[in-house]
Amino acid sequence: MSYATSPAKANHLFWLGRYAERVSTPLALLRASRDGETDGNRGAVACCFARLGCPLEYGCTEEQAILRFLYDPELAGSLRQSLESAYENSIVLREDLSTESLSYIYLCRKHINALAEKKERNLFSLQPISDDMLAFWGAVAERLYEPLPLKITMLGKHVEYLDLHMRFRYPYARCKQAWKHLCSYMDKLDGLVDQDSFDQLSGFFREAFGEAVYPQNLISAVNTLVTV
Repeated sequence: MSYATSPAKANHLFWLGRYAERVSTPLALLRASRDGETDGNRGAVACCFARLGCPLEYGCTEEQAILRFLYDPELAGSLRQSLESAYENSIVLREDLSTESLSYIYLCRKHINALAEKKERNLFSLQPISDDMLAFWGAVAERLYEPLPLKITMLGKHVEYLDLHMRFRYPYARCKQAWKHLCSYMDKLDGLVDQDSFDQLSGFFREAFGEAVYPQNLISAVNTLVTV
């Protein structure tokens, strides 16, 4: 593929998409797990953290784990770290993204930093972050005029979306639909797509019906699908 954008910029666009999605979807998953725990599904929050790759440490209470996941900038995969990474990638792309698009990431970052100072435990206090991330994606779709940068950013978003849905063992039909949506952004991006990973995932989702059992090698294929 001949890039209409540099490989370095393609990397920033892709990871902006991944990190931005890594903010909004895990926050929704954590809320759902917390609600499940409240409704009697014991261990739902611990299971959520394990699937997010942030398992509870020995002796750590659920409340402590939630605070770490939300606000610890040193914890790999924490909400704050993902948001900071999205912000860093967006700043590099400020000439491609509109000021409006960047402002939503900035607002999210400002909000989570303020909540971190108070050690806010109420997950509903993070609702403005969910709202601003939705606004960010709307602004990106409207303001990122060049088709290739938009495709690469959306590719990152949907790779992360599929990865998380497979980790959380969403129904096969839903993950298959997510795969089809992801494929719609891979058209004419052959140079960015790992063929072995693509073939492995295509073969799995080719079946009309299947069980929500996603082996680790398949989840790994999602994460090696795009070569930026």
